[in-house]
Amino acid sequence: MKSFNNGKSIRTDKIRNLIDYVDDEHRCVLYRGIWYHFNDDYQKYLEDSIAEIDVIHNPLYDFNDDIYQEYINERFIKEKDAPEFDGLDDLKIIEKLKKKYYKERVYNLLRIRDGFENYDRVTNSYGGSQIELMDLYKDETMYAVKIGNSSSILCYAVDQSISSLKMYKHNTLKNLPVIKNVAIWLVLERKSLPLNKNGQPNLSKLNMFMLKNKLDSWKKEVRLQGLNPIIYINYKIDVV
Repeated sequence: MKSFNNGKSIRTDKIRNLIDYVDDEHRCVLYRGIWYHFNDDYQKYLEDSIAEIDVIHNPLYDFNDDIYQEYINERFIKEKDAPEFDGLDDLKIIEKLKKKYYKERVYNLLRIRDGFENYDRVTNSYGGSQIELMDLYKDETMYAVKIGNSSSILCYAVDQSISSLKMYKHNTLKNLPVIKNVAIWLVLERKSLPLNKNGQPNLSKLNMFMLKNKLDSWKKEVRLQGLNPIIYINYKIDVV
């Protein structure tokens, strides 16, 4: 693969050297063209590290397609006569509303009813890029929220949280809310995890090696800032 600057080739790289890939099942990582395998000792270290983080599950915040559709129906009643929908039948309007109010956005919007402040889609400039400081905020806690069923998807919430920590550390924004806790809020598209000895979801039973690896690094970053890391777990379970 060639990289160009002002139309001139400046370097050539092998594609495999540009791909980072994790095989959760076999605990293998492809990094800069080299495969690494993590043994049982490292797996045990990760599980012990994750076990140090407070995990909270509040079933009131679980999600499903019925809840989502109910929200879309509410928006349809309120927005169907908006100019942007002129000439469209009801099915087309609902289709457009689902693009506007995708599931993760709806999940965050629903939390406003529970007393959370919604910062989803509110971007700030940092290092030449636009990033969200957080998705939700409540009780001196900033939340990065992600719905998914794989490490590759759920790790986005961890990356967002780490980027936000850097912004917060360097005070690049004015009027920042007071933050004492930093939370990753994962809405898992799966059946409930077994419970740990504290009666909360046992993350060691989650077969997502890459996610656990990221959470270990995230925990250290949060604590280095003198803040408290928390993981919120909820489930997106469709009602049959």
